[in-house]
Amino acid sequence: MSANAQHYEPPIRQSAHALLGDMAISCFPLLKPIVPTIMPSVIDQIVVEPEIDCVSVCNNAAWAAGEIALQFVGDSAPLEPFVPTITARLIPILLNSKSPKSLTENAAVTIGRLGLVAPNLIAPQLGEFATAWCSALWDIKDNDEKDSAFRGFCMLISVNPQGIEKVSAVI
Repeated sequence: MSANAQHYEPPIRQSAHALLGDMAISCFPLLKPIVPTIMPSVIDQIVVEPEIDCVSVCNNAAWAAGEIALQFVGDSAPLEPFVPTITARLIPILLNSKSPKSLTENAAVTIGRLGLVAPNLIAPQLGEFATAWCSALWDIKDNDEKDSAFRGFCMLISVNPQGIEKVSAVI
């Protein structure tokens, strides 16, 4: 798995990250012991302005990180060391007006899901990205991904209510 996630061909990396996300959904107990080993390669694929042939790789890596995060709700310790680095990659994607819509949406969902896992690590930055986060998820139809992202966003607000002030001013 790890070798394919770093393969030189973008379609192979894209598929590897899709498989990783699917595994997080369907067979996480098998995946959990190797998460600390594979997260660095997942994070490496999350870039602010990916090459055109790597947008899907970045998109799938961001999505897989969110699916993995969901599995650590209630047991955040194994994922917490990676949360600052993941959010440091996702927030600039969210704030970048050149980011493809699908990538912006996945970045927002994953940030929200990370908020379910480690809100204290992300909440101090809420004011920086709250408006862009809300805008990114505005048009997404209601589904389980949006639900989990919003629940995480609410946890971020509960930790840092002042971080939402800019959004209130915009609305």
